[in-house]
Amino acid sequence: MMQDSGRDIVICQQEKNVLIEPKDGDPNEFFAVVITHMLGRDYQRSWLKKWKEKNPNLLIIEDRVQGGLIHEDDTAIADISLYSSGQDKLPNFMGGGFARVHSSTHNSLYDDLAKELEMLPYETNFQRFVFLAKKIPTVLIYNWRPATYVIEKIASSLFGVDRCDLSDNYRKQNPGFMHEGFAIRPSPALLHSMDTILEELGEWEIQQVQCTTLFRTLLSHMGPDVREHVKPFGADTSCCYFFVQLPDVVNSRKFLASRGVITISNQTYIALDKKDEHLLHGMVLLPSLFPLRPEEISWLAKQLSDVWHVIGLKSRDIKI
Repeated sequence: MMQDSGRDIVICQQEKNVLIEPKDGDPNEFFAVVITHMLGRDYQRSWLKKWKEKNPNLLIIEDRVQGGLIHEDDTAIADISLYSSGQDKLPNFMGGGFARVHSSTHNSLYDDLAKELEMLPYETNFQRFVFLAKKIPTVLIYNWRPATYVIEKIASSLFGVDRCDLSDNYRKQNPGFMHEGFAIRPSPALLHSMDTILEELGEWEIQQVQCTTLFRTLLSHMGPDVREHVKPFGADTSCCYFFVQLPDVVNSRKFLASRGVITISNQTYIALDKKDEHLLHGMVLLPSLFPLRPEEISWLAKQLSDVWHVIGLKSRDIKI
């Protein structure tokens, strides 16, 4: 939350899925509120409606690509809803992103944003082709098991890299987004793809629902003594990234790797306030549940249960 000076930032506290209204906060002292939803659900933030009534000029921006269903976007709260759309997100344009502008108090907001975008340079079709070509190995590794086996064998046999280091290093080198440091307009080819996909948002919502269904299936195979600890921030929902909470992350990941489960340490969410770092410390990213068979999801649940029983219920030091 940014105060009107443009220099002071106030960080909202949260309790599980509830954003806490800043104590003694005056809506008229704030210029903008930025919210990044996570774990397949939108934060509970009804107090922002009251703030908006008191300060109609308050600009509320929400990043919802990892939030709730697209049609659940609360237009009474947000002025702008942002959706990035990389290769492993929903919707998926293999890059780019879009914004839904539905402000009732900033009447020129859409035209102002459109004018700014028109001033940006275009990405050429060739640049788009090169970008996608570089992503072919990532797409194969994420979605085709033989590719994963081959990469793992090469890394282990030739370079002595274990499963944890392999996933961490690859993720750091291939984060899925560009690093040029400036914004560009989508290439004509990407724009055509986006126009086609945006006509069928209902199909993407079906996949959003499947994310949570699969995650709840995973949880259902765990005993109650483990289940509540595995859920990050108490969430039994999930976006396209299947996060879980683990004790003693380093040893837990090694334990899972020894049984064939490759995980990624949290490289997505960053605590803006040091006192909140412990909330994110135990989060790791599981393999996608989409390609797994029911018996494999059940097996994965057993491995997570074993982690908690062997490494961790007694050593748990993460508050959720």
